[in-house]
Amino acid sequence: MKGRKPKGTHVRFLFFIFFLFAYADAPAQTQLILLKRETVIARWEEGDLLQYKLKSGEKGLGRIRQLHEFFLVTASLDTIHYHRIAKFRVHQRIDVTRGLGGALFMGGILYFLIDQFNTSFIVFGGGQFSRRVITSSLSMVAMGTSLVFLKPRYQKTRGRSMRVIDSSSLFYRPKPR
Repeated sequence: MKGRKPKGTHVRFLFFIFFLFAYADAPAQTQLILLKRETVIARWEEGDLLQYKLKSGEKGLGRIRQLHEFFLVTASLDTIHYHRIAKFRVHQRIDVTRGLGGALFMGGILYFLIDQFNTSFIVFGGGQFSRRVITSSLSMVAMGTSLVFLKPRYQKTRGRSMRVIDSSSLFYRPKPR
């Protein structure tokens, strides 16, 4: 009876081995990013839906199953090499304050508001609408809106770099769920 192990130690040992392999076998979360001048334009993870156009003109749609350094594998087991992709469909968040479009949009609104403040409180005679101010501010807002909100659906890969990164990269960001 002295050399006999207590009951349950085999089960504990098997659980230990199972968890050891489970954590050692867990792959690092990889992401495919599209970079332009060291800024991330788009980001995809395994399981995301990817729309693309190949250089041959063929359109494709697939859910990413695996990301590798030079190609990706979709859920339908299609292998797509990165150098054959001409464009990606990118769903971007619209940022109103960015670039020339945002400046024109905000400038048109501010021009109208400053003119109304000026005619209401500084110039005697009450708040009056000036046709010139309204016309110019509306044209600035319309031009800024068109520059901000009318973006191309597809981002070209020419002039940009595609990289597969993991959690050790500076560009890695966990996607918000």
